[in-house]
Parts: sequence; structure tokens; C-alpha cells
Amino acid sequence: MRTYKKPNFIISWIILRVLAVVMKRKSKMTSNTEAIKGLKPPYLVLANHLNNWDPLYINAVVPEPISFIAGERIFAKHRCFRKLLEYVGTIPIVKSETDLTAARKVMRAKKAGRVICIFPEGNRSWDGIYRHPVDSTAKLIKLLRIPVVTVQIKGSLLSQPRWSRTFRRGPVELDFKVLFQASEIEGLETNAILEKMNTALSHDEYAWVESHGFQYKGKKLAEGMESFLYICDHCGAEGSISTSDDLVTCERCGTSYRYNLHGLLEGRDRIISPRIWNERQRARLKRRLKNGRVVKGVGMVTILDASRNVHDRMHGELTFGINGFTVNTLNIPLAELHGVNVQKGTQFEFRYDEHIYVIEFDRQGDSVFKWHEAYLIMKGAY
Repeated sequence: MRTYKKPNFIISWIILRVLAVVMKRKSKMTSNTEAIKGLKPPYLVLANHLNNWDPLYINAVVPEPISFIAGERIFAKHRCFRKLLEYVGTIPIVKSETDLTAARKVMRAKKAGRVICIFPEGNRSWDGIYRHPVDSTAKLIKLLRIPVVTVQIKGSLLSQPRWSRTFRRGPVELDFKVLFQASEIEGLETNAILEKMNTALSHDEYAWVESHGFQYKGKKLAEGMESFLYICDHCGAEGSISTSDDLVTCERCGTSYRYNLHGLLEGRDRIISPRIWNERQRARLKRRLKNGRVVKGVGMVTILDASRNVHDRMHGELTFGINGFTVNTLNIPLAELHGVNVQKGTQFEFRYDEHIYVIEFDRQGDSVFKWHEAYLIMKGAY
């Protein structure tokens, strides 16, 4: 049984000092930490999630090695990386385990006097909007009864959007606030905790950047955006978007946009935010699914066991709709899909019948984000 005890003080001090220097050089990072000065562990940090680098941004300014709560997938990487995560006290959460099992791990970190951090959304944002999570985080706050701090992260999405292959340098701000003192938590209802948490973490990345006029400079700024923009905003074609350098083009109608330093798309007669584009394509996808359409693709399905060892593979035409997921002769009802998520921006993953299904498409233009959006629409999330 792991205890999640703090790493060696000297090693932690060196790592945190180096991390602070590296992250401030990588981005124009600023932080407001006045609210947590003098706050002693254990306490809980809640943050919105825009970028893979968010944990490093946070720990670059928090003067304690943080015990982050992370999905078990991250532990399946290289053995040395897994050992590092274990050393710093990262708490693995397995999607198939009960909330009680996960809570026990967090309680051990509390007992060890750790600063614990969780991203309530569970996944990085694609469009810079904070998505309200389920109430499991509020229940955890009630269970822990330790001070709760929020950190609103701004600018890290445009530093490297989820669909992007390159980093771009620009402002990143971290704003820390104390949400609850330990003594305030016991008398609060779960819904009240959830409402206050969502208010504190609410963020619109594109509106924030536009209001400040910030720029994010880099190379090949638009490349990879076809995994995010799956329906042309002009003609409505699906899977027709291609990107090159800073250009986004629909191969069907020829409409093109240039991705600018503010993260906006400049067309011949208009400028559009990727967030607005996404809202429109989601509405189109919702109408099409309601009318009986399914999303399609051709690709490889890798079936893993609970330890992520390969159990089977199959290749063929894939369909996904209200009747579920189909590949060749296999059909899985929609209601029996669990833990549905996107990994690495190129893999659509879910759990079914004690196995993990990982889907990778043959064609680059087939968007796993579209498949995830279709799942959320069919489950009534939108």
C-alpha cells in the first residue's frame, strides 16, 4: 500500500527551483499566489485544464511538491517515467475502480501532509471553455475537509492547443484563490460546493485573449487543426478540412482561413474564433445524429485487457451512432460503453466487458474529437 509521503526535501527544492526557471522561460508566465502565502499542507488545489503542461505551471509556483491525481493511462508509459510519477506521489485513478477506492488513495495523501491537486473536468479542453464536471469532486471535498484552493489557468490553451503539434510562446497567468477553509466545508451541501467551484474555475480562453490583445508566436500554427474542426463552417462538409503551416482549408469548397497570433481564423471576409466554429459544428452534428446519421471511419481497433496488454486486434469500417459502436460483425450498444475519452488526440478509447477498446483511424482527416462529441450528444450532455 502506497503512503504518498513527501519526496526528499533537498531533491524537491532543487526540482521546484529548476521547474520555475524552465516554465517562466518557456512561457511569459505570471502568477498571483498571494492567497496561498502561509497556507500549510495538507490542502486541495482545483484547476481548469487547458494544456499538458498545466501541472508543471502549477508546481512551478506552489512551494511544495504536489501530489497530482491522474488517470492510470499516464502510468502505462515508459518505466522510468512511471517511477518518477510514483516518487513524487502522483495518485493514479483507474476509470473502472469505485469512487471509494479512489478516495482512499487521496486520504492517504492527506495523511502524509501533501498538497493534492485535481483537474475536476477530467480532460483537457479543446475549445478553451471550462466544462462543468460531475459532483465527484464536491464529494471528495466533503470527505477530505481540508482547505480548498482554486487556480484559474489562463493562456495555456493558446500556448499549445490540444490539437496542435507545436508550442507557441505567449502569456500564461495563474490566479490562486482560497475557495474554502476546512471549517466551512462540513455544513455545505454538495450542490453548493459544486456551484462555488464552477464559478471560481469558469474560463473562456478566447474571450480572455481577445480582451487583452495577447499574441502567441510559433511555427506551423494551424497544423493539426483538422482533428478539431471536423465540419466546414462554410459548406458543411465533414472531414474536408486540411491544414498547412498557418492555413486552414476546406478541400470541398475551397474556403480558407489563416490562423493568426491571437488564435483566431482570418478569412477573406470575416474573422472567426475556433470556439464559435466548434459551437456551430456541434449544432450541425447534433441535427445530423437526431436525423439518424452515424459517424463513420476506417481504422484499427486494439482490444486490451485491464493491464493494457493486447488481447486482440481488428481492422475494418467503423460506425458509431444511437445503436452503438460497430466494427465488422461486432456491435457494442451505446449504453454499455464506459470511460469514453480521447487519448493523444488521435485515439478514441472506451471500456466494454472488462476490456479497453482503442480506435485509431487510417485517415488523418477522421476526427476522434468528432466521435467523442457524438458520444456526448447521444448521451444528452449537449
